[in-house]
Amino acid sequence: MTLIENEFDNNYTYNEAIVSTEFEPTTGMLETYGEDMEQVRKIQDTSPKTIWSMVDSEDGESMEIIAGIQSRYSETPIYYVITNEEWKSEDEKYIIADFD
Repeated sequence: MTLIENEFDNNYTYNEAIVSTEFEPTTGMLETYGEDMEQVRKIQDTSPKTIWSMVDSEDGESMEIIAGIQSRYSETPIYYVITNEEWKSEDEKYIIADFD
């Protein structure tokens, strides 16, 4: 897997006030179940445009971060990312890593 320097990191910052309770302590990323998912639902009620889904690409050859939550997409999210900035378009998508 090759991590890609990408536009996402140039345009968005992870929200450090968001802390996962489900996997290793990290900020700005939440799991897709349990207390983390409850946080995602609360954020959706107040700041839905700050939620991103990390997914495998349709061809399975890369990981992508896409605007919004999984119910809008056929891909199942691996985890969620919460940013300080709102996404500009529900069509935003960034390749994060390529599987070599």
